[in-house]
Amino acid sequence: MSERRILISAGEPSGDLHAAHLVQTLSSMDPSIRFVGFGGDRMREAGVALVEHHARFSVVGLVEALQAFRRIQRLRRRLLDAAQTVDLAVLVDYPGFHLKLARDLKRMGIPVIYYIVPQVWAWGRWRVHTLRQTLQEALVILPFEAPFLQQYGIPARYVGHPLMEQLEGMLPQTFPPLPSDPPTLAFLPGSRPQEIHRLLPRMLKLQRLLFQRFPDGRFLFSVLDPSLVPLVHHHARGHVEVSGRPARSLIEAADFVVVASGTASLETGLLLKPMAVVYVLSDLSWWMARTLSRVPHASLVNLLLGHTVVPEYLQHLHYHRLADEIEQTLLLPERYRGIQRELWKLRDVLDPDKKSAREAARRILYWLDRLPRAKSLTPFPLFAELS
Repeated sequence: MSERRILISAGEPSGDLHAAHLVQTLSSMDPSIRFVGFGGDRMREAGVALVEHHARFSVVGLVEALQAFRRIQRLRRRLLDAAQTVDLAVLVDYPGFHLKLARDLKRMGIPVIYYIVPQVWAWGRWRVHTLRQTLQEALVILPFEAPFLQQYGIPARYVGHPLMEQLEGMLPQTFPPLPSDPPTLAFLPGSRPQEIHRLLPRMLKLQRLLFQRFPDGRFLFSVLDPSLVPLVHHHARGHVEVSGRPARSLIEAADFVVVASGTASLETGLLLKPMAVVYVLSDLSWWMARTLSRVPHASLVNLLLGHTVVPEYLQHLHYHRLADEIEQTLLLPERYRGIQRELWKLRDVLDPDKKSAREAARRILYWLDRLPRAKSLTPFPLFAELS
């Protein structure tokens, strides 16, 4: 069987994880496929020849993206060069970069599949026109996204959320225990450098307030960058543990989680842990987000459940108010259990029977079998890793 080639691109740690899982699944279903693209360590380990590593390009917000403009333009040109002999392109999340790349790939005649699409239902609705004009198909991970995109003429299919697949066999079958005395609190400031830069100092300030209320409490910090560990130990108070392990282990150990808005908050919810969701952008990016947003909630948990289950503190943390809310949740068993009951509903909303990577891989293979092959197939070593 002659080899087939896919360009796959993911621009941040969560996308790297999802893309790697997709590559592994595709390879198990069709070993003839070869991959080139943009991503991180997990994609490299899964067999992707990386043109660039995402660590140099992970940005959040308009101001940050402008600062990285030249690097991003150079990356785009390198990916388009690599795309000249592929059969199909798969883009994973990272919309600020991928929407432009999708247009360029379309002009080159490269079919484009988008896995984990931009949240056009939340803001920037004008982007639906780019999606309609460029995509072979959108493979979406939130159940309400498919009908939303379809009403704009975009071929879309719900394939399930990757977390449901990753957490298979790990979801609690009963409610986790009520908070211990003293409680354990976990702080997850995110994985992107800009997120950590803005959220970690604020989480440390909040931790000092919570230490006053729970002096015997246990405080867990997820810090992937070893250089930040001394900062945490210097500013935090009490029994503090800093871990570079996956956030999941800290979530499972905690009674309450303070977490950056994003996938980690959904993971926290699926593991039935009460939480507060926090997020901070640059002032300009925040103003634009507020101006353009069309949804009532920022956290996936509240969006999927359709009402406010967990508190959201965006841009301004209001430390004393947030500390009061955390304290009341930990000290009032019925309030704590009520939040867990609501979080339990998430698994039904996301449909645990759908395995996201496998469903997405099947659709990609479907299109590979039906679309024209690349016209020029130079030897695969063209894609020797350049990073």
